[in-house]
Amino acid sequence: MKTKQIMDEIYNYIQTACGEIASDMTSESSGFLDDKWEKKIKKMKKAKVRDITGSLADMLYSDKDTLESLIGDRLCDLAGFETPQFYEVLKLFEKSGHTALKEAAIELSK
Repeated sequence: MKTKQIMDEIYNYIQTACGEIASDMTSESSGFLDDKWEKKIKKMKKAKVRDITGSLADMLYSDKDTLESLIGDRLCDLAGFETPQFYEVLKLFEKSGHTALKEAAIELSK
């Protein structure tokens, strides 16, 4: 798979994963929530936010730690760990206009 294809695949994966994670976090059956996210959900409920799941997905997509984990997992699956292509994909993410994606890629490059 070409480097740009891997990057596109990871973008799609991240968007889907953030939506699914947000949905899981806001479901009644969710038994475990990190305090950070639990507080945000409570604030949104108190503020009567209409689409808590969508808002939470947006927050996850802007969270460096979440993106670092998602990018790292999927990148290793598609390009292998610490291969030349692994670093080429990270360089593309570092050029992204999305701050959290950039920061996550820089952290993974270390």
